[in-house]
Amino acid sequence: RLMAITFDDGCQSFYEHAFPVLRELGCPATLFIVTAPAGSLGLPFMNDRRRLAWDQLSRLHEACMEIGAHTVNHPILARIGNDQAREEIATGRDRMRELTGVPIRYFAYPNGKPGRDYYAAHVKIVRDLGFSAAVSTAPGVATFGSDLLQLPRFTPWDRQPARFALDRKSTRLNSSHV
Repeated sequence: RLMAITFDDGCQSFYEHAFPVLRELGCPATLFIVTAPAGSLGLPFMNDRRRLAWDQLSRLHEACMEIGAHTVNHPILARIGNDQAREEIATGRDRMRELTGVPIRYFAYPNGKPGRDYYAAHVKIVRDLGFSAAVSTAPGVATFGSDLLQLPRFTPWDRQPARFALDRKSTRLNSSHV
């Protein structure tokens, strides 16, 4: 059985709270980082949260945390043109590669709802840019046949007990396929 632990946006709270626990348990994780300078996003929920500093990201990478791309400005890709979407995705990837010195293999779609926040054209852009895998926020469990460029994830904001139980049942049913 496999599990991937992911965190989006690059908030300071990861470094302060999650990273020490993950390090103590020996659990790697992937962080999908928005690369725009702090305070410049035009997204109040992002500007109000403290963002990771570049030196912290470098230390996280050195501690075997995978760094992934999450665009520059966190736009909803479905609301911008394809050329702008390609620029957001590629530039975010390139900035992360400059920081870490290694290829950036993974991408997270901002907000990540298929058909609402991103479309098939964006999946093609991610494929054309050479990413190995990408995650959405479609709920579910990845199986052997899952589209590697639209992997489902469970999200912390889905706190409905019935949904959690259904997700656990799905995990047990599909675990032999991963």
